Amino acid sequence: MMTLAMGIRQNLGLFQAPASKELGIAISDFALAISVQQVAWGHPNPLVDPDNTPISMAKFASTSSRELTQRLARIETAISRHKTVNFEYHTIQRDEISERKVDPYHLVFRGGQFYLIGYSHEREAVRVFRLSRILGKVGYATKSEHDFTPPEEFERRDYADLADWQLGEKQGTAEIFFTDRIAWLIERDFSRHGTITRQEGKNGSDGGVILETDYASDRELLAWVLGCEVAEDAAAARAEQLASQWQGRAAAW
Repeated sequence: MMTLAMGIRQNLGLFQAPASKELGIAISDFALAISVQQVAWGHPNPLVDPDNTPISMAKFASTSSRELTQRLARIETAISRHKTVNFEYHTIQRDEISERKVDPYHLVFRGGQFYLIGYSHEREAVRVFRLSRILGKVGYATKSEHDFTPPEEFERRDYADLADWQLGEKQGTAEIFFTDRIAWLIERDFSRHGTITRQEGKNGSDGGVILETDYASDRELLAWVLGCEVAEDAAAARAEQLASQWQGRAAAW
């Protein structure tokens, strides 16, 4: 009756002691298994569908780990309770610090960093915030039990398909040329992050493909191109915002 009234996940604690005893495992192991189940609930099995894995695990730097842990705890609570939060945020592109008021919808872990997806009251639109750029403490905007109701049109999986350089407010569109030597890799693994067009070689030059992709962070985009061990086979094409940065970083690389 309790399971029907409150839901199966809310009653798993009732089975902790007998299950631990029956299976011969420690309570901490049982608790970890339930935690992983909570995170993976409703997602496809990575063993059955390895190309559609929504969960990843990675180690990240421990710098200011205590502050990060506190922010995570506060934001996770705000998401579950539908509480609006306030915090100071450092915008790298404009190098400015501003106060933000956000309705938190979802947390994403990508490339060793946590990102908060939520409705920004200042921008009146859904935005992505990198937790490492939040300064100071995260506070609740009101003392109410609930502050907002997540919109029905918000879909978490829309953000699961974004590349690292696409997390955030769109800054522009880049076109990157890759030679035939790695064109197959770009088409296979990164075509979902933009559109790919074929470019044939002329006057003895190599042919290849052009990946046209929106980006929110030019740093992340350039880091991907330079860091995927294909810098010698890629060139930033028709992206004036990135041209000078590309030349400088490619030379240093």
